[in-house]
Amino acid sequence: TAARLQAAAPTNGIAVGEKTYLETRDVIAYDETEPIVAKGKAQPVDAWIAQHATTEAGERAWRERSIIGRQPELAVLKSLWERVLSAELPYLVTILGPAGVGKSTLVGSFTDAVREDGVRIVRGRSLPYRESGAYGALSTQIMRLCGTFESDSRDVISGRLATRTEELLGSGPEARQVADHLGALVGM
Repeated sequence: TAARLQAAAPTNGIAVGEKTYLETRDVIAYDETEPIVAKGKAQPVDAWIAQHATTEAGERAWRERSIIGRQPELAVLKSLWERVLSAELPYLVTILGPAGVGKSTLVGSFTDAVREDGVRIVRGRSLPYRESGAYGALSTQIMRLCGTFESDSRDVISGRLATRTEELLGSGPEARQVADHLGALVGM
């Protein structure tokens, strides 16, 4: 069946059957296509053509879920957010817990709440299998926001970092100083 799906896929495209579609539809956008006649199958096989990822690599799709039993934790996060806004100082919050207790749902609910304040949400991951310095996760996010990759040259990274900093802070010596400091974080 997989070989028939592959043969029916458009050039440089991917066709999937029902099981793959059901398992990945939260992270990949699909277009339904005509069922595919597969050798050995009594009925044509339902098929979908993959269009694009709907999440960043490694991210789970956020689904609206209700918070059950996590209102106190959500209130703590909202209170810290109010402190960030009033004091204009950053806070670092670490959320720990066993799988399935609702950490992602809590974070999703919190980010939905602060997004109403016009906040840019930047998500990242610290991968356990990758070596990085103390600021590895922050460095990755800075690179992502500037549209750069580790494989880019120092000149490209420096230029995009300066451009992005000016877009956010305006041009001037302060923006250049911030860009220089951020450059140090990303290894420039």
